[in-house]
Amino acid sequence: MRHFVIAFCLLFVPHSAYANPEADVRALYQEYRDIWLKNDATVEPGIMGLLAPDAAIMPQGSPVLSTREAIKGFWFPEGQASATITRYDQTVEKIFTEGDLATLYGAFDLSFVWEGATTSTAGTQMMIARRINGEWKIQSLIWTSTPVE
Repeated sequence: MRHFVIAFCLLFVPHSAYANPEADVRALYQEYRDIWLKNDATVEPGIMGLLAPDAAIMPQGSPVLSTREAIKGFWFPEGQASATITRYDQTVEKIFTEGDLATLYGAFDLSFVWEGATTSTAGTQMMIARRINGEWKIQSLIWTSTPVE
């Protein structure tokens, strides 16, 4: 009987949502990229939805943007056309997890069109993620980049 109970639990009881935090953080980073590549009306709510309520971003050469309003104003300025992302490649170098916090180190290659001009840039990125109510969110995002010719 004991073997039956163990087998039943292994087969039919849901596995922990926390079974593979590294894979979950990697998926969050990928989702961030995938949303930007949509280039449609779902980008703003999608990206903002990935952020923790008290998220902050630190674009290269800019002060820390530590409110949702400041982040939204940086990425989605009211009254201005959005950039069209034409390429966004990412690599993950390392992921460290400890409980409900994770740090991802990665690199990116990005091209976008804004106001008729194409810009290409490459750089490094650090994403700090926090698990909130079982779901990973972006707590902080920091990047450096260099124009690519």
